[in-house]
Amino acid sequence: MFQKALTLSNLSKDEVLHVGDSLSSDVSGAMNMGIKSVWINRNNKEIKGTKKLNYMIHKLDELLKLDVIANMT
Repeated sequence: MFQKALTLSNLSKDEVLHVGDSLSSDVSGAMNMGIKSVWINRNNKEIKGTKKLNYMIHKLDELLKLDVIANMT
């Protein structure tokens, strides 16, 4: 799915940021493709496993405060 989205948008993995609320399907899937990801952890869930997240926020409006967003504009 992630490769298809990159192909259709004609963007590289370094040009996109994936935002999702599912750690197992959204965030892990993007990270496995080398795409930087933001996990929206609305319920303060505990992180299980050893995979290091790129970014974690609790509310969508926090996305605008991330340094990666500031560097994209």
